[in-house]
Amino acid sequence: ALTKIVIENNAANYTAWFFRRECLKALGSDLKPELDYVSEAARDSPKNYQIWYHRRAVVDLMNDGSKEKDFTAEIIEDDSKNYHAWAHRQWSLLRFNLWNGELDYTDELIQEDLRNNSAWNQRWYVVQNTEQNSDGSLPNEVRKREIRYAQTFLNIAPHNESPYNYIIGLMRNQKYADLPFIREHAEGLYNQKNDDGVESYKSCPPLLGLLVIIYEQEDELKDKAIQLCNDLAEKHDRIRSKYWKYKKRQILTSDSNT
Repeated sequence: ALTKIVIENNAANYTAWFFRRECLKALGSDLKPELDYVSEAARDSPKNYQIWYHRRAVVDLMNDGSKEKDFTAEIIEDDSKNYHAWAHRQWSLLRFNLWNGELDYTDELIQEDLRNNSAWNQRWYVVQNTEQNSDGSLPNEVRKREIRYAQTFLNIAPHNESPYNYIIGLMRNQKYADLPFIREHAEGLYNQKNDDGVESYKSCPPLLGLLVIIYEQEDELKDKAIQLCNDLAEKHDRIRSKYWKYKKRQILTSDSNT
């Protein structure tokens, strides 16, 4: 086929893929061989947007997403940060209601690599789409479960930014005082000492950033938040010093308005 020849020479040719889809629809072609074809194309060029768009269109026309979890898992195994594979997987889950087992899948990936940002993002996506209340809020027991889950990985690697971001996302528009175990855990890490008696994590930017957010919500702790902003801006996270100075001004302004 002409489109196949063009695609073999330039797999990113949008017009060729578009015309191929139009031919498939006009001819009423059997789409199973096409899915096999686009699978091989994705294996050869896994970061080609046109290939993934074509796959989505074919799967959508087939109205059958039964192969998509296994296929995306295969691609993700080779490259855990492949944005196109993750985006297609998320579309497939939503389009065909394939949520069963997905939370366990994210756990497997995080257990393999606790710094896998994509797996943490996928876990967030699954929780938000499967465990929300009818009003869009997250049940408190789910929030607690997921925060404790993230904390287990912070115990292993306190400098890993992903679990901190996950906790902050779960606590968006929430009061940290309602879940005091978050502060207790963060302060425990902050004061933790190594075998030589040296405090190991008082210079850890994501940990200090979480404590800033916790402290700024409590009037009696805002001075601590301001001091941490100073420490981050001047010593521990100087590459983002302008942000921490802005954050300090924000806290001071909110304090003066109360």
